[in-house]
Amino acid sequence: MKAPTDGEYHNIYHLFSRGGLRMRPTAPCFGSRVRDDGSISTYQWQTYQEVDKRVGAFAAALVKLDLAPTTADGKRFLGFFLKNSRDWMVGALACYRIGVVVVPMYDTLGPETVSYIQGQTMMSTALCTAAELKLLTKQKTFPFANVLVSGALSKEVRAAAEAKGVRVFTVAELEALGQPNLGLLASVPEPKPADLAYLCYTSGTTGDPKGAMLSHGNLLAAIGNAGFPSQSIFAMDPNGPQEVHLSYLPLAHVFETVVMNFCLYRGAAVGFYQGDTLKILEDLQVRTCLGLPRDDCLVMALGWLSDGPLIVPDRSGSSRIRRRSVPLSSSPSRGCTTASTTRSSAVLRPREASRATSSPKDLRRSLSVCTALAPSSTAYGIRSSSRRFASSWASIGAPKCSAARPR
Repeated sequence: MKAPTDGEYHNIYHLFSRGGLRMRPTAPCFGSRVRDDGSISTYQWQTYQEVDKRVGAFAAALVKLDLAPTTADGKRFLGFFLKNSRDWMVGALACYRIGVVVVPMYDTLGPETVSYIQGQTMMSTALCTAAELKLLTKQKTFPFANVLVSGALSKEVRAAAEAKGVRVFTVAELEALGQPNLGLLASVPEPKPADLAYLCYTSGTTGDPKGAMLSHGNLLAAIGNAGFPSQSIFAMDPNGPQEVHLSYLPLAHVFETVVMNFCLYRGAAVGFYQGDTLKILEDLQVRTCLGLPRDDCLVMALGWLSDGPLIVPDRSGSSRIRRRSVPLSSSPSRGCTTASTTRSSAVLRPREASRATSSPKDLRRSLSVCTALAPSSTAYGIRSSSRRFASSWASIGAPKCSAARPR
């Protein structure tokens, strides 16, 4: 399999279509515990082929309904004002496919900030849930001409938005409109590496949000760097077990965007958290969702893409630390303000780190170090042939910052 920087991949959509889709077409791609009615279940998965079908329909509907018209500066934008979800990524992949710029906005932003971003970009459409739509309808002037709604939408909320002259489509309605019009995609040129892909706005804590312009080439370079075997914690064998990623860091931040698209490039299964960070441990413990053959068990667990240790159980059920070969800086921890150690003191002690075992106490201790030492985090699959280990893992409590001290 070729690397993202070798010329075969010209845009972010290619990472999905020429990466994971080609590698594992019938394997799980996106999983969610949130049902359409908002209730919580076990993870329900869509395969790479099913996701690709949705992406095509979503993209065709954007073209058919002209939901991302060209602005005065020659760009097309689509806003994303919701938490991480399958619909978030289906919409983003659709944009990457037809050259529409993704403009994510933190779901914690107020309506005023959203209106400010809309005024800068002049985008006419945003994807959100009913919760965000309620907030926007309370504004004196609704910022968008069109709204795409992910999840359940009540008649009352829809009517309130339409009363302001807004066109409202649920994602299901949008995909149904796009499916018969897939032929439109043949006339849309694919974006090139130099084309703008992602307009990353800051959170606005120190003033008005500022947008960083990232091209397809920028993101391809970042993902390509993460894929070097000496640095990646992902198994690089396309015939090996499928990796698993738990997505909970906001996709409005470039870190999670890079991680997410790297996962799709490597054919990983991505499970989305249910939207509540206080229930992430509960999401991690749902581990029978992939229906894996034999006695293999995939468990979601905290790890680091770029600079930290990952606890990896081997076939005997014991644990080892899979480590980066690149030395880390000795800068103080930024992941937890109460940790008394630095990244270098805990991470650069391979002999000490390798003492981790499969016991819940030692795993909890090691996870606490991981959580406190990395500036940001993601989650990756832990492979184990031992269901006994999976049971032990499920009994681990949430890592505490106060425990984040090397032993």
